[in-house]
Amino acid sequence: MNSISVFQYQSAKTFLKDSIAERKRLSPEFSIRKFCKSSDFGSHAHLVMILNGRRRMTLKQVPALSLGLELSSAERIYLQTLIQLDNATSEEEQNLCKLWLNDLNPKREFRIVEVEQYHMIADWVHMAILTLAKIDGAVISAENISQLIHEKVSIPKIREAIERLLDLGMLKEEGNKIIPTAQSFKTKDDISNKGAREYHKQVARLGIEAIEEQSPEIREFQSFALTVPEGKIPLAKDLIRKFRHQLVHLMEADAGNEVYQCNVQFFKIVENPSKLNQKK
Repeated sequence: MNSISVFQYQSAKTFLKDSIAERKRLSPEFSIRKFCKSSDFGSHAHLVMILNGRRRMTLKQVPALSLGLELSSAERIYLQTLIQLDNATSEEEQNLCKLWLNDLNPKREFRIVEVEQYHMIADWVHMAILTLAKIDGAVISAENISQLIHEKVSIPKIREAIERLLDLGMLKEEGNKIIPTAQSFKTKDDISNKGAREYHKQVARLGIEAIEEQSPEIREFQSFALTVPEGKIPLAKDLIRKFRHQLVHLMEADAGNEVYQCNVQFFKIVENPSKLNQKK
């Protein structure tokens, strides 16, 4: 059984890429060549081109992919419909495929774009790429970004992130350039989101690294503890959100040439301090 559910996707290519990546993560012996041989897919070079976006999947490949990914009958039909969606040439055909996907999905009305957004939120490199793309004249490629972030993320992972942002409409190709779209993205306030939690953990680790790697002249770290009346916690959160909006507005009012990460943290460090007042 494939450990990644096809029902969470709206792109066959992305589902295949994530499934292959998960197989590699779980099994060091895994290879695309072995996968093609065991599933009767045929040329492993052709599968590589599909994964790189240079070829499209076809319905003829469904049996082999279903065998290799160990899909059930229902999952196989869903994958087949995803491929039809990827290959749709008109808006009418796309809408029809989406209706089929909704009918086939065990969780009706589930919109698979949420899974793509999860990956985008969870991995900090997506936000770094989006911000870099705003810099005038920036050439967005996996190799360039890898150098700029000191190889903190592998080139294949960066390439996947760029393709995901293109699929989500956060980036677009214009001639031979990749540029940001006007679309913006943020998670809802006060929602416990798994992707957002992973993102915050990652950027917190980046902050720890910055303490050692960057000089005080180019970074600013402030940390303090304070007492807070419980009733003013919503006010504190509102002030932090307003500061965030003001900082972004002022910093991005002019064209930027540097990419910074700003982490503002406000959390409880002591549980039930009122217990100190209890008499023994």
